[in-house]
Amino acid sequence: MNEESSQLGLKINWSKTKVQASESIQGSSVPVLGNQVNLVDTFVYLGSSIDQEGGCDTDIRRRIELDRFCMRAPDRGIWRTFISLPTKLRLYNIYILPILLYGADTWSMTVTARRRLNAFDQCCLRHILRIPYTAHISNLTVHKQTKQSRVTSTILDRRLKAFGHIRRADPSHDHAPALQASTNRLPED
Repeated sequence: MNEESSQLGLKINWSKTKVQASESIQGSSVPVLGNQVNLVDTFVYLGSSIDQEGGCDTDIRRRIELDRFCMRAPDRGIWRTFISLPTKLRLYNIYILPILLYGADTWSMTVTARRRLNAFDQCCLRHILRIPYTAHISNLTVHKQTKQSRVTSTILDRRLKAFGHIRRADPSHDHAPALQASTNRLPED
């Protein structure tokens, strides 16, 4: 990377450079080309949290925390006012859900991730409807009142649309080998 960037007249800023090790390495930094580079377990790249495990749990937790902050910011100005429910839901769908669902097309949806995402979505919808957490109102009732689908259903729809675009794309593109590998079956024993 250093050689390629130097050919273009660019220099690497070693104080901003971080390294994520796939195996446990002792210490908080490693030498790279005579410079000490910090070792990190997790870092944010293009808005997504990447960790050593390679899963999406840290990214989902980060997205939920970002959304939780965004839900609290206009709390007294929007969610707790007498603005009509359709307007509140439209604001939720336009400003809150895109933050939560950024990069969701690539998440591996485990049972824990589904539960966490659906629980957060329910919490937001109950907050919009001004339903206290002590009220015994089912999630199904909340969805009927808001006419919102579950957030995991939205993720599944987006994943299927993305797969459809990839499937219909020109086979000469870079994605073709990955798609071919995913459709090939392993030999049976």
